[in-house]
Amino acid sequence: MEIRRTLLPHDLQYCLDSASQCCGITAAAEIAIRLYGEADRLDKLWNEGKEVDGGRKWRSSLLARELAVERYGAEIIAQLPGPRRTALVERGLLSLTHDVITKTEWLADSCYEDMTKGGALRAWLSPPRVRRDMLPTPKVARRLRSRAAIKRYILAEGDELPKQRQLFKILTAIPPGGPATDEDREAIFRDLGDQMESHARAARQAVETANWFATLDVSDQSRLADHVVVRLKPGIREKIRNERKQRRRAVKRASMLAAAVLGASTVSAFARGEEVMLPGPEVSISAKLTGTISRSGHGAVAVGVHQPDGTKLAGVCVYQEAPALDQLVSLAMHVRSGSVEDILSTGNLYAIEPAGDAHPIIAAHRGASRAQQLRQMDDEELAEIGLRRVQRQDINDNREAFNAGKMAYLQEMGPLYEEIIATIVFGHAAPMWRRLRASIRFDGES
Repeated sequence: MEIRRTLLPHDLQYCLDSASQCCGITAAAEIAIRLYGEADRLDKLWNEGKEVDGGRKWRSSLLARELAVERYGAEIIAQLPGPRRTALVERGLLSLTHDVITKTEWLADSCYEDMTKGGALRAWLSPPRVRRDMLPTPKVARRLRSRAAIKRYILAEGDELPKQRQLFKILTAIPPGGPATDEDREAIFRDLGDQMESHARAARQAVETANWFATLDVSDQSRLADHVVVRLKPGIREKIRNERKQRRRAVKRASMLAAAVLGASTVSAFARGEEVMLPGPEVSISAKLTGTISRSGHGAVAVGVHQPDGTKLAGVCVYQEAPALDQLVSLAMHVRSGSVEDILSTGNLYAIEPAGDAHPIIAAHRGASRAQQLRQMDDEELAEIGLRRVQRQDINDNREAFNAGKMAYLQEMGPLYEEIIATIVFGHAAPMWRRLRASIRFDGES
């Protein structure tokens, strides 16, 4: 079979890329179709039955189309010379092995979270099944280490694994082609590179030809642009001009009001993008323009909380739909009336500095975290409020401890997940799986 000198059409390349990255087809089928496939046949296989409504019918249609593309790739591989056929089959098996490893990490991570707090592939658990040290409760810990429980979870949530099993059957059904050397394996990627370079040369030649013809059509491009502007809809320029005038008038009115409240020098500094300080009795509020002076809505003004000496305590995300100058006037009126706490109550504190953690106003509005409150309570206080279990917010506040327990679980039980998933995908070909797994190394593996 002859290798294609040009790439497939862009839409078909995108289909192959997405199917391969989502484990819908193997790398062997993807490479074989790129090098030897026919665009018309691939287009028919991929787009036949594509107009199916969402839900299970759409998933069934996608599965059927991916398997049809995989069979087409296997058909091409079966017609190739023996060494190249073997090299492509090896590449496909390695891609399946990599998919198994990826799904192992994903399913093990999801199983730990679903068993302890939920929210990964299953509904949230209320309350979570973790102790105060963020480790699973004894009952959940036993279930997380039960082979039967792990297998039930994988079969229930790993709905892509049966498809991987079918891809393995299609690959192993290709007639053997004899041993392949390293040169045979490298030749595959060399042919892919030559194909891309040939396509790039043809594309550059087409662009140069189009540019040459363009110089023959119009000698004065500026005259053509003027002609296009003149042919715009009547009144469009007047409409744009009026909208600009209305925005300028609105900004002028807002600036006059702001100058009456804050002074012309303060408004000028704000318009130049400088940070304006609004001093209060206990804390000061800063305001800084983030865009143009005519900008409106959320994010138009960056608001911060400072100590009277200028030390920054935190940032405040204030939700307002008003223009930037109106927001500045609103902040100033709140500060002057002694209602700074209203700003903190309606907004959200973020980027809290170390000085803000110790400040009473910031602490009062931020509120001590749930975990901090529990650590400050003794056993009698916990009994008075009837608290017996950890809340979900406690996990969020102790994310590092929770993740440390999860990572220890993944290292301990990862091999068991791999064994179960590999058995589902490769069947009884355990020796092949172990040999392929040993050939793949990731960062951090010895």
